[in-house]
Amino acid sequence: MLSAHGNHILLKANEKNSILEFFWFCDCLEVNVKMATTLAYVGYILALIGGILIVVFALLGLLGSAFLIFSPIAFLGGVIYSLAGIVIGIICIIGARYVSTLVWGIILLVLGLIAGGLGGTLVVLGALLGLISTLIKSPPP
Repeated sequence: MLSAHGNHILLKANEKNSILEFFWFCDCLEVNVKMATTLAYVGYILALIGGILIVVFALLGLLGSAFLIFSPIAFLGGVIYSLAGIVIGIICIIGARYVSTLVWGIILLVLGLIAGGLGGTLVVLGALLGLISTLIKSPPP
C-alpha cells in the first residue's frame, strides 16, 4: 500500500507485489489502448473500402438495369435494389469514420449484412474490428 507523507511516498515491504502488479496493469492498459487504436484504424479502412465497393456495384447495377426493357417489373426491382445499395453504401462511407463507437459499429454491422457481397463483407469485418476495439478500450468492471 502506498502512503503519502508530504513530498515522500512510503512503500511498505509486504506490498511490493501489489505495486509491481499496478505497474504491470498500467503497461497492459497502454498496450491495449495501442492495439485498440490499431484495430479501429484497420476497421475504418475496411469499412470505407467496403462502402465504396457497395456504391460502385450499386451504380453498375443501376446502369445495367437500363437494358432490362423486356420487363417493367424487373426494371423497377433493379432500380430500387440499386438505389437502396447506393444509400447503404453512402451510410457506410459516412459511418466508417465512427467505427470505433459502439452504436456505429452495430449500425455498420447490420448494414453490411443487408448489403451482402464483397463490399458488405468488408463492412462487416470493419465493424467487427471496431466493436472489438471498443471492448478493448473499455475499462474492466
